[in-house]
Amino acid sequence: TLEGAEIARLLWQAQEPVSYQGRYYQFEKATATPRPVQQPHPPIWFGRNHPLILAACARYGQGWNTTPVSLPELRRLLDELAMACAAAGRNIDEIERSLETQILIAPDVEGIRRQLRGMMALAPTDQYAADVMAFVSGATDELPRTLTEHYIVGTPAQVAHDLQQCIDLGVTHFMLWFMDAPAQEGLRLFAEEVAPRFRR
Repeated sequence: TLEGAEIARLLWQAQEPVSYQGRYYQFEKATATPRPVQQPHPPIWFGRNHPLILAACARYGQGWNTTPVSLPELRRLLDELAMACAAAGRNIDEIERSLETQILIAPDVEGIRRQLRGMMALAPTDQYAADVMAFVSGATDELPRTLTEHYIVGTPAQVAHDLQQCIDLGVTHFMLWFMDAPAQEGLRLFAEEVAPRFRR
């Protein structure tokens, strides 16, 4: 990973053919065309949390992305990225930080219950977690921790609160996968009632 990022930057920035002798990659007089429009090079993004990935991101990255995690896990990953940045002589604020996760949003608890019932009808199984089954059956109105721990689930106010918690930890970008897709009700509700709270 370190060599790959190093080679990409080298080729993108070189005005003349370049050579490289690394542990895994070696080449002589190589060029990369067409040349990138972004200067000095396109942003390099890294994903997830392997120590080598964090080290490569700290050294060469402009962005880092994680897949769904709990808030404590997100905090831990961002702390590890900050330490890797410090070891590389950089500040974590030089790197964009993205959370890629799933989202389920509805106007109220009953709406979330209806959406989950619909999703479960499409994929029937007896493997759903007990708290999901209790919520869907109406035995409780408490949103299932199985879902809320790793995903963003709730009413517009709850979703905005969860997003703000991630922002407070240092997340600068979100990639949200709407669980109700291809329906667009969740996307519409998010655009109308959540996104405006974060416009600057």
